[in-house]
Amino acid sequence: MGRIPPNHAPDRGHRRQARPPIAAAWAAVLTVVSATSGCGTEEPATTGPPSRADDARLYAEIATRPTADLADDMATCNRIGDEATRGDCALMVVQRAAIADDTAPEGACDQIAETTWRNECYFLAAEHWVKADDPGRAAALCARAGTFSDDCAQHLWQGDLQALIARKGSARLPDRLDKAERLYETWLPHLGATSDFGHRFWRRYYEMGFEPERHLDLAVCEQLPGHHRELCRLGGARVYLRRLHDRNRVRPGGPGPAGPGHQGGHLCELEPVDLDTIGRAQPGMGVAADPLFQAVLDEQHGMICSPEGGEAGPSQLVGPDAFKGILDEANTP
Repeated sequence: MGRIPPNHAPDRGHRRQARPPIAAAWAAVLTVVSATSGCGTEEPATTGPPSRADDARLYAEIATRPTADLADDMATCNRIGDEATRGDCALMVVQRAAIADDTAPEGACDQIAETTWRNECYFLAAEHWVKADDPGRAAALCARAGTFSDDCAQHLWQGDLQALIARKGSARLPDRLDKAERLYETWLPHLGATSDFGHRFWRRYYEMGFEPERHLDLAVCEQLPGHHRELCRLGGARVYLRRLHDRNRVRPGGPGPAGPGHQGGHLCELEPVDLDTIGRAQPGMGVAADPLFQAVLDEQHGMICSPEGGEAGPSQLVGPDAFKGILDEANTP
């Protein structure tokens, strides 16, 4: 569906729940379509709940219709017995409706009984309306997307933010700030009360600024005004946290996969536990000395290398609540 890719960054907060798998449904669709193509045979009468073959036939019927009819297509989808296939069919209908200029795709969403698929439906409808230059309508639909609402909201503004700062490097953070603030003010009336937009926007702005850097240095943050200095420092430290997790997700011998190879040794095997040691030992972990980087390293070392825990966890130092706290304080009269 073209969503934000799965991201192992701890508590990054912009993944929605995984959609139910439909590979089996697609396989059944292809089997039925290929088996019946050109045969002209009469469909056998069936009784009882729909079979997988029935589901596949109905799905294929929707997929191959030359034109879209929202009400009729949804009625056909609702005859499918398997929940995952029925939900995916409904989303296909919504996408087809979105292509038609005279159709409001969200009209189908309330007809979807399953919560996850209904939330996904509103997500897709919101994307349609932001492309149609109707931000208020898009934001209202994101607010109806349940557990996907915050991720949906991010999809409305992330493209513009990426164009502004992504891949440009942390040195551009100060001179791009005015444009970022205008983008923030554009979306705040639409999303401020219904999503985590307020702090997620600035979290992503500063993360994007630092993400291209091979060697992280928070000195650039000193060029920023007021509370943006601290937001910038948190953003850079979150990029360090993500890289730390990439290479050291679990204690050696602990639960789960250890992640990528650890040239030079795992965090739990290095002494002393300081920025210089891990920077020399693990590629991509070089940073300029800073107490915030060291505090993040100490925090995660305590989690990952603990015999009781043994795996990476969300950071209290640079998590979403830290950004929110800075913004709340800045906005307090």
